[in-house]
Amino acid sequence: ENVQYYEALFVKFKPGMADQAWEAIYDHFVNVDKKIGHKVRAYDLQTGEWDLVVFFPIDGPDNFSWSTSPQDEKWWAAFAELEGGADKAQEIFKKYLEAVADSKEELAHRHLEIDQE
Repeated sequence: ENVQYYEALFVKFKPGMADQAWEAIYDHFVNVDKKIGHKVRAYDLQTGEWDLVVFFPIDGPDNFSWSTSPQDEKWWAAFAELEGGADKAQEIFKKYLEAVADSKEELAHRHLEIDQE
């Protein structure tokens, strides 16, 4: 009750490939999130093994029990629409993945009653 759940995605880019990843993120992925009203929060990490952590709002812990969640399906449908088809969207996502050395997902939450925003 009064909790918002998030998928926390930690990403490590391959050396020299960060620009390729950022291009996909800023030129494509951000537009998809805006289109579907997905309020994503991303942070560049200055210490530790990860380069980036992104918090995606999810409906709850059950989101992790799906092989592809309904939220992910909605995102992919909007991505394909914005890019002019599923093949073009997959091509862009492939270029992003080529720049990623490692990633992991964690479940996070925040208590809304103490949120100061």
